[in-house]
Amino acid sequence: MPLVALALCLVYLLLVFGLRSLLRWRSTGSSGLTPPGGRRYEEGAADALFLVGLLLDLGAPLLVIAGALPVLEGLAGVTATVIGSLLFAGAIALALMAQHEMGAAWRTGVVSESDDPLVVSGPFALVRHPVYTATLVASLAVALIVPTALAVLALAACVAGLELQTRAVEEPHLLSRHGEAYRAYARRTGRFAPLLGRLRVPR
Repeated sequence: MPLVALALCLVYLLLVFGLRSLLRWRSTGSSGLTPPGGRRYEEGAADALFLVGLLLDLGAPLLVIAGALPVLEGLAGVTATVIGSLLFAGAIALALMAQHEMGAAWRTGVVSESDDPLVVSGPFALVRHPVYTATLVASLAVALIVPTALAVLALAACVAGLELQTRAVEEPHLLSRHGEAYRAYARRTGRFAPLLGRLRVPR
C-alpha cells in the first residue's frame, strides 16, 4: 500500500501548503511562506526536524516501492491501510479548516512584528495548534499504511520538531503578543489534543 501513502502525502502538501499559499497570495499579495533567514536557533532546529520528518514520510513509501525498504512484519494489511487512510483524510480536513479559520493570519514561521489576532474559534476552540495536530496525525497515518522503521522515525522527528516550535517559539511569542488573553486560552485548551498540554503559567 505504499502508493496510497505517497499519494496522500502529495495531496497533503498540495492542499495544505500549495493551495493555501496561493489563496493567501491572491487575497493579500503574500504567500505566507516566510523565508528561513533571520530566524532564531530554536525555530531553525524545529524547521530542520520537521523537514526530516517530511522527507522520511515521503521516502518510506518510495523505498518500499523500490524494494529497498522492508515493511515491519505483522503490522501491514488492509485494516491498517483503511484506518491510516481515514486518519490522513481527517488530518487534511482539519488542517484546511484551521487554515480557513486563521485567514490571512496563516503563515509559516513567526513574524515578531505581525499584528495578527488571537484565533480561538473553530478547531482552535479544542486545540491551540490544530494544523500541527493534523501534521502529527498525517505522519501517524503514514506509519500505519507503510509500517517501516523510517515511518516511525518520521513521526518521532515531527513530534520533536513541533514540540520545539510550539514550546520555544510560538507560545512565548503569543504570550508576549496577547498577554492575559492567551494565558486564559492556553489554560483551558490543549496543545495538540483536547485538554492535553494545557499551558501552566502563573496568574
